[in-house]
Amino acid sequence: MLVWNLFLYLLLPSCLVAELCPRIQYNRKGQKTKIYDCCTGYKPISNNGTTLECEPICINLHYSCIVASYTSCVPVCKDACVNGRCAAPNECKCLPGYSKTSQSICEPECPSGCENGMCIGPGRCLCNEGYSLVNEAICAPICNEDCENGYCSAPGKCSCNEGYSPINENSCAPVCQGGCENGYCSGPGKCSCNEGYFLETENSCASVCSEGCENSFCSAPGKCSCNEGYYPINDNSCAPVCKGGCENGYCSAPGKCTCNQGYSRATENSCTPVCEDECRNGFCASPNQCSCNEGYVFKNNVCVKKTKDKKNSGQSRKLSYFQWLILFVANSFLWTFIN
Repeated sequence: MLVWNLFLYLLLPSCLVAELCPRIQYNRKGQKTKIYDCCTGYKPISNNGTTLECEPICINLHYSCIVASYTSCVPVCKDACVNGRCAAPNECKCLPGYSKTSQSICEPECPSGCENGMCIGPGRCLCNEGYSLVNEAICAPICNEDCENGYCSAPGKCSCNEGYSPINENSCAPVCQGGCENGYCSGPGKCSCNEGYFLETENSCASVCSEGCENSFCSAPGKCSCNEGYYPINDNSCAPVCKGGCENGYCSAPGKCTCNQGYSRATENSCTPVCEDECRNGFCASPNQCSCNEGYVFKNNVCVKKTKDKKNSGQSRKLSYFQWLILFVANSFLWTFIN
């Protein structure tokens, strides 16, 4: 038996089958006692005085036995192989889906990465706090409320889209650099008009007056306001003001008179009629119409001096005598009646 065990010990890089080997021991009195020792290929691991425990040893010092058999020696790695196996002495080989980060540590691989998270298994991501998995490789931040015109850039934080600016924690409004007069910014660089207004320029809206505004401007939807130097004559029209009036003419612009047809300017605020033919001994009373001076009469389109008619003069005198006679008779009758 001893020779056989020695043969196995010398030739095989493995462990022997038996753990405890009995032997006979004699005491001083010559009495024999059966005791047990660790067999060749085993070593004691504990001995509490009553029970002996042994473990296999290997002839090759770089291997250790896991079971007591001739072919059960495995390589020894000083440090444990994390997520791998000891393939050779002090050499770890990673499990599928893992890659070596140090001599004894293998970490899982996520080929597409783990944005905002960590790879906890082959192709498996665990998101950081405040993030949620949107696909196998990306974790997106979580915002409790939606981000209007923006996106969730960090846990509980909204960032605005391009062309927008924040108005509160969860909302962004479009930006119009030049403002939007009488309107609102409906999109980045785009103005939309309020009701009753139309887009006049890129950044301003003008009010609409459907019937137009004569000598005035549309100051509000459906409302005309007069230009300077004009006054309103109805809802949509204004007339010019001439403070001194316009005799025989009309106010064509603020402070400016224009003469009627057949008249010419005499002063800043008056016009006189025009007679193509001269009005001798008279004056031009209206366009091409003369009036004679006192003592003159209009005859054959000219003013001539009045002449005394003798016949008419006698009749006048007779008429005068007759009038005196009637007056005398009337007074006499009145006197007689009173008395």
